[in-house]
Order: sequence, then C-alpha cells, then structure tokens
Amino acid sequence: MRKDLFIVLFACMLLVLSTAAFAASVTRSMPSRVSAGEEFTVAFSISGVPVGELFTLEDQLPAGWQLVSWDVAGAKGGKAAVSYRQVSTRYGFSFTAESASPQVSLRVKVPATASVGNYNFDAVYFDSSGQGKSQGSVTVRTITCGDSTCEGSE
Repeated sequence: MRKDLFIVLFACMLLVLSTAAFAASVTRSMPSRVSAGEEFTVAFSISGVPVGELFTLEDQLPAGWQLVSWDVAGAKGGKAAVSYRQVSTRYGFSFTAESASPQVSLRVKVPATASVGNYNFDAVYFDSSGQGKSQGSVTVRTITCGDSTCEGSE
C-alpha cells in the first residue's frame, strides 16, 4: 500500500512539473520612444503554446490611443478564425494555436495631442497551462532631426 501511495504521489508531482515546464511565455517588442501622432507596431512573440488548444492575449493600450490594425500568425483557420473583442482601449484575441509559437502584431496610433511622457501597456495571456503578464512602456517625445538623422535628443 505504501508503494502504491508513493507511485501516485510521484505521478502527481511529475504531472505538475511537466505542466509548469510547458507553460506559454510572451515577449513584447516595441519602440522605446515615439512622437505624438505617430503609428508604430507592437509585436508579441509567443512560445510554448499547446498546439490545438485555445490561447488568449489581451492588451491594454494607454487611454486615447488607437488600434489601427492587427494580425495573428499561427492561428488555426487564420485571422478569420480569431475571436476579437474590444472594451475601451483593451483588445483581446483568442484563437486555437496551429503552432507552438504564434505571433500577434498590433499597429497602434499615438494621439496627435499626446503629452510628452511615459505610457504603459499591460497584456495578460491565458492557455490551458496557466496565465501570465507582459508589460511594456513607450516614451512620447518630440523628435526632430536637424540633419535627416535622428540622434539622441536631436
């Protein structure tokens, strides 16, 4: 009986560890600074997604910022099969993963009236193995280029 209990406990521990080892992770890439009125791309590289299972990513843009367009690569059925939703400046994308490394890209427009400063983005993601967060920030500042090459504070 003690041996059976040990085997069951070991199997449960192995299941928990294997689930944690395969949890999805998300890396966000975006410029560190932009100008008011500018458009830029936010790209999410996702890894460790269980193929054939549902994956959801939701990103919160700063108030007043606009999502111009979006795309998802690695979704079963393509972009047409992605469930898209918007609540204010929070955008959600749910899809069945066709690959373990799907990608989500957002084209974002900074308001022309945006003040100089730092603006935060806050994404959450979910799949069958759990959930996580991906945060980022961008600095809005006036960028002028005296010699057609933008450098430092120029």
